[in-house]
Amino acid sequence: MSRKFTRREFCAWSGAAAAMLPNVMRAESHDSLRELAARSGRLFGSPLFPQDFQRPELLRLFAEQCSIITNTVYMPKVHPDRDRFEFDVAERVASFAKEHRLKMRGHALIYRLADWVEGAINPKNVEQILRKHVSTVARHFAGQMHSWDVVNEIIDPKSDRPDRLRDNAFLRVMGPEYIEVAFRAAAEADPGSLLAYNEFGIHNDAPDNEDKRHAVMSLLEKLKSKSVPIGALGIQSHLNANGSGFHSRKLRPFLKEVADMGLEIFITELDVADKNLQGSIAERDRAVAEMYEQFLEIVLEEKAVTLVLTWGLHDGDSWLQKTQPRPDGQHVRTLPFDDDLRAKPVFEAMARAFKKHG
Repeated sequence: MSRKFTRREFCAWSGAAAAMLPNVMRAESHDSLRELAARSGRLFGSPLFPQDFQRPELLRLFAEQCSIITNTVYMPKVHPDRDRFEFDVAERVASFAKEHRLKMRGHALIYRLADWVEGAINPKNVEQILRKHVSTVARHFAGQMHSWDVVNEIIDPKSDRPDRLRDNAFLRVMGPEYIEVAFRAAAEADPGSLLAYNEFGIHNDAPDNEDKRHAVMSLLEKLKSKSVPIGALGIQSHLNANGSGFHSRKLRPFLKEVADMGLEIFITELDVADKNLQGSIAERDRAVAEMYEQFLEIVLEEKAVTLVLTWGLHDGDSWLQKTQPRPDGQHVRTLPFDDDLRAKPVFEAMARAFKKHG
């Protein structure tokens, strides 16, 4: 069974870590991203990953720069067996958020399914199993979450279904109603949190992006028509610095259409891949920073955008190190801070964007 950290235990750990904290290099602006975002009426943050606890100086950077952190609660991690839940790792993140008075997001209740699900569910028990998972996880952190990603990455433009829903065990056994059931179960378990649907690949001009935007809007309209308690759409925003990052003529009206439905908009996983960039580190950093600034110029025009989260705070945490490594073997440089936690041009680009819309 999982065990919650007591306040005394966490304070003892935090105090010991604080004693070892070196000074983190500040950016030229001297204002933190949390401060700059707040002046524009928004929250800024990043996921706090388990490995981040190994670097006390990184924890200080999170406390300085973030007003909200993402706590990953993927099903294989927190519900590894049908009758067993495990919250130790997620509890450590929650304790850090509480200690430093940071808001917290839960990501995601339905995304990667545990291995046991496929062989356990059938038409008679599927709803009960789905409700148990969502309710148990959401209730465990009830009152602590600013918001939940209830479902994540559920649209696939290549699906042969008319609604383009991505295949998973719950869809096969229960049908698309599983989405509504998940939202209602989350609302019942944690009524004070904002419930979101999070998706990738809806910011560009490619044909599959256009198809996905149409499918996302159709799904949102259906959920709203049935009074499903959805409060926000999360847009992951994984961009590329090679000129194919996003398309403003497509993105602006899409954001407005979502806002007109009464939904908040979260930028949830912002980063910029530099795999194919040539030139020196300084030249690459400038190109990545320009893409950040151009993108934020567009999305921050929309007042419904209330959160901006990068997918990691420093380059060492970037998922792109493994999934999109550079051919020249150099580390990717995709986030506001480098491996040594020094602010990069991305930081200043984000600062300028927040200031402009403050």
